Amino acid sequence: MLYPDKEAPVLDEELFRHPTAPYRGAPFWAWNCRLDKEELRRQIGCFREMGFGGFHIHSRTGMATPYLQPEFFDLVRFCVEEAEKQGLRVWLYDEDRWPSGAAGGLVTRNKSFRERRLRLSPEDRTDDRPMEQALEEGAPYYLASYRVRLTPEGTLAGYQRVSRAEKGADIRHAFVLPGEESPWFNNQAYLDTLNPAAVDAFIHTTHDRYAAAVGEFFGGTIPAVFTDEPRPSFRRRLAFAAGKEGVETAWTPDFPATFEAAYGYSLPERLPEIFWDLPDGRVSQVRWQYHDHVTQRFVSAFPARCAAWCRDHGLLLTGHMLQEDTLFDQTCAVGEAMRCYRAFPLPGIDILCDAVHLGTAKQAQSAARQEGREGVLSELYGVTHWDFDFRGHKFQGDWQAALGITQRVPHLSWTSMEGEAKRDYPASIHYQSPWYKEYGYIEDHFARLNTVLTRGKPVVNIGVIHPIESYWLHWGPGDTGGARRQVLEERFRDLTHWLLQGLVDFDFISEASLPDLGGVEAGTLRVGQMRYDVVLVPGCETLRTATLERLEAFRQAGGRLLFLGEPPRLENALPSRRGERLARSAAVLPFERSALLTALADRRFCTLREENGEECRRYVGQIRQDGGVRWLFLAPCVKPSCPDVAPAARLRLTLRGRWKAVRYDTLTGSTQSLPGKRRGTVEEEGSTLLEPVLYPQDSLLLRLEPAEEAGEDQEPPSSKPLRRMIRRAEGACFTREEPNVLLLDRFQGLLDGKPVGPTEGEEVLRLDNRIRDMLGLPPRTNKFTQPWVTPAELPKNKVTVVTNIYAACLQEGVSLGLERAEEACIRLNGEPVPMKDCGWYVDRAISTVPLPPLRAGENRLEVTWPYGPRSGLESLYILGDFDVELSGTRAVIRPPRRELGFGSITGQGMPFYGGNLTYRLPVDMPFAGGRLTVRVPAYRGALVKAALDGKPLGRIVFAPYEASAEEVAAGPHTLELTLYGNRFNTFGSLHNINTADRWYGFTHWRSTGDAWCDEYRLKETGILAGPEILLEERHAAVNEK
Repeated sequence: MLYPDKEAPVLDEELFRHPTAPYRGAPFWAWNCRLDKEELRRQIGCFREMGFGGFHIHSRTGMATPYLQPEFFDLVRFCVEEAEKQGLRVWLYDEDRWPSGAAGGLVTRNKSFRERRLRLSPEDRTDDRPMEQALEEGAPYYLASYRVRLTPEGTLAGYQRVSRAEKGADIRHAFVLPGEESPWFNNQAYLDTLNPAAVDAFIHTTHDRYAAAVGEFFGGTIPAVFTDEPRPSFRRRLAFAAGKEGVETAWTPDFPATFEAAYGYSLPERLPEIFWDLPDGRVSQVRWQYHDHVTQRFVSAFPARCAAWCRDHGLLLTGHMLQEDTLFDQTCAVGEAMRCYRAFPLPGIDILCDAVHLGTAKQAQSAARQEGREGVLSELYGVTHWDFDFRGHKFQGDWQAALGITQRVPHLSWTSMEGEAKRDYPASIHYQSPWYKEYGYIEDHFARLNTVLTRGKPVVNIGVIHPIESYWLHWGPGDTGGARRQVLEERFRDLTHWLLQGLVDFDFISEASLPDLGGVEAGTLRVGQMRYDVVLVPGCETLRTATLERLEAFRQAGGRLLFLGEPPRLENALPSRRGERLARSAAVLPFERSALLTALADRRFCTLREENGEECRRYVGQIRQDGGVRWLFLAPCVKPSCPDVAPAARLRLTLRGRWKAVRYDTLTGSTQSLPGKRRGTVEEEGSTLLEPVLYPQDSLLLRLEPAEEAGEDQEPPSSKPLRRMIRRAEGACFTREEPNVLLLDRFQGLLDGKPVGPTEGEEVLRLDNRIRDMLGLPPRTNKFTQPWVTPAELPKNKVTVVTNIYAACLQEGVSLGLERAEEACIRLNGEPVPMKDCGWYVDRAISTVPLPPLRAGENRLEVTWPYGPRSGLESLYILGDFDVELSGTRAVIRPPRRELGFGSITGQGMPFYGGNLTYRLPVDMPFAGGRLTVRVPAYRGALVKAALDGKPLGRIVFAPYEASAEEVAAGPHTLELTLYGNRFNTFGSLHNINTADRWYGFTHWRSTGDAWCDEYRLKETGILAGPEILLEERHAAVNEK
């Protein structure tokens, strides 16, 4: 059991205040270097300090310890034993990087296990082999040829299978191609995930070895195995029906045989119908059956087999699919996400780039509910960059928790920042971030939430037939099928948002699940563990026979059936009047929000309105029945347009029935009764009216107990100060937690003493690839062979980087931060620098070496390293107590200032500083025993912490952005505001000018053309406006009406 206390009769209040490890997140721990036991032990301690309940062991880019070999498993066992000592859980990850299946290329060295894809194009080939030979050698093989005739509109006028020797402009040849070898798969290829034998080889290579190494911990310290983005080959489309380009789709060698066994005809005879649309608006059953069969082959071959192995070994299978979000994404990658989720005892999703994909979470939540799973996992915070702050962490986690996420997997915690690892989709939610010791504040919030939302049963009575299979019908060329696909996509998105943002909870129903899970009982449609007395068909064009049979029985038993938009005109993708006849016995609504929510008004447990009376569409939520009480959780799903201007809103929350409400504060662990209000409208008769005051980042967790009569409650006592004064700070003394930094990332290069590149110098990653090209080495872009498979040859070359450092005056006490310091030779102004390691900067891979004083004017720095296939050039960092004046690309070191104005620090001597910063403000309290409140609404950093005379006042993270102290003595005091920074301006993609590009991965640091600039694209950091300090004289409580 994942959540051991969820079956307790009532919530343990102590557990809510102090949640245990099972309710806490477990980040991806990126093993991305040559691993060391003592460093791993230290970092496990960091996870515990951050409030996590465990971690996922995840081999990532930079891994140098041989994967799945004895040394690797010795380290795995060491970490499992250490985690058990510290009361943490260890989640296993089944791949070297991702997607899961190839075992870092170990499995696909056997070429018969490599993925296959079918390609149809006008070109014949000369490199194909007979099928058996092709499978053994990893070569293409020929399948069939076709004469394809198109109408003037681009639809199929006719086709026929012909011999390979046929010629003509309308001939297309079908070949089955092997997966391409790639550095990403360590110069192997991806797995054929439709092939059970290939998947069994993957399980034997990976899972069986884990069982041998740490099997005795399965089901205890190790709860699950995470599988990441497995997929068949992508299903592509033609852009234009008459185009001559090739088109590819998913395939496996025995696919024709299993297809014919399932559907009774030869797919190769009908292959063109997969790619071209039929004329006159007709659809192809062949296409529909093809997509259905690929989906079923994948589910049964990969997730179902992995889940069976896990079940047999006392583990859960978890993880997520590739491209789960839209109908387009699902069709292209896995066919149907919900069918995949059914195989997972703990289904999961992946939310990247700070996106809000309500439908993605709802699909997984629906499958989990129907299958009776304990919860849903989410890999979240990936690809958000270093400047993603605590507000972002809470927002993303909150809306996902409202839609059923119980197991958080923060992405990503690096073991090391060495080399390319620092560009592996930052930020690192780990010790490299200056706020890591404060992260328990966020983890405590979500852990408390989990202690509640894993209890009881969901209150849901609406089921929605998932429209994915209707979308398959139009998976044809862009110019003939694109318009209809767009309509279906928009409707899928709109329907999801209309219901969820209208606080109408529901579950999607996968048609493929109904034969196994579905039935009609007492006027409800049963789908596994769930019962629905309202079923919605949202503009589906086709329904399965099994679906129609159950909907007919449901309607006959008195169930409420709603058709949104046109009723289906197809059954199993063939013309049928059955859907229309069924619709005549049900309700047919226009595909409009107002019509839908009006029809479901009697099924809405709660409604939420803005202060102006209009319906609030900014929140999503869930309701759970827990014995005799209900839990209601609401979370914002729309970010404020400006986080600094975030006023409170008094919302009007109406609950059906009489309830006594207690608010559970997940940030503090406290509880408070929420007073009811006088009811005065027809809508509110027989209901409970609450008026919570919520700021934009607030979520709301309520415990609802049935009440006899919810009369008007008394307002809690309020108070008025006798006197008050407001002061606005204008500047402050400050201290840095770390030395200031000058980033050096532009160099002249020398290869074995000979100049390389432009004489004026070149950005370091561009220079590095220039050198690699000269040496005949593969470039570093976005796909890299792992160090563990690259022979550790002695480097045969030497590379020197040269740059000039400008100082306004003599600067002492500086040091140099660099990687591979043990191999480096450093010269400053022509003199060798003794290699005396004095620590590390940000990450233990970045050593610091003391430098001689910088003289006034120009200082020439040279660093030389041996260079080989596993080498790479990285930035350098000058560290010390100084200011940096940056103008364009030119930086000058100047004497340090001791006071800061409020505003971004990037223009105040710290353009590259990414550490924490404490502002010190003198405050004179004019009242004896007064109250001091400080507001900091405009900041850029992870959070702010306030202290008065060294005593903590609290964290300032969310609106109203304030912290207070009571009983403050009259006289002078020192107010300290610590701004927790981030590493964007030190390690971010500072030369990428394309703000629309939010894919913060390896290529983001290597933009080209108009997306590149030599200057630094810095982000604001610091307290941006003077804090407001409110001083109040001691006050007397009064009752106020």
